[in-house]
Amino acid sequence: MNLVIAIVLGALVGAVGFVPMLKLSTRMRKMMAEKNNVGSVGLLLLSLAVSFLVMILVILVVAKLAKDVLLPFVLALALGLSATAIVYGIKLNRK
Repeated sequence: MNLVIAIVLGALVGAVGFVPMLKLSTRMRKMMAEKNNVGSVGLLLLSLAVSFLVMILVILVVAKLAKDVLLPFVLALALGLSATAIVYGIKLNRK
């Protein structure tokens, strides 16, 4: 049962880890329209760093509290993040 909980929580944390990139994507699109590439790249890198920071902190907490489910948690986190990014990209391109 702990394994299932770790996988579900990992997928949820992966999806939440995409939120900073999601929030800043509208600002990036406005900057791209204004042709300010340096600003848009800076925002992209900032949102990527925040996403990684959130995920690394959660991984460290899980590693400290429950080492036995760390690998499934991290794999689910990566899959959750990837799935969220893919779904967002598909929805963005269909508009």
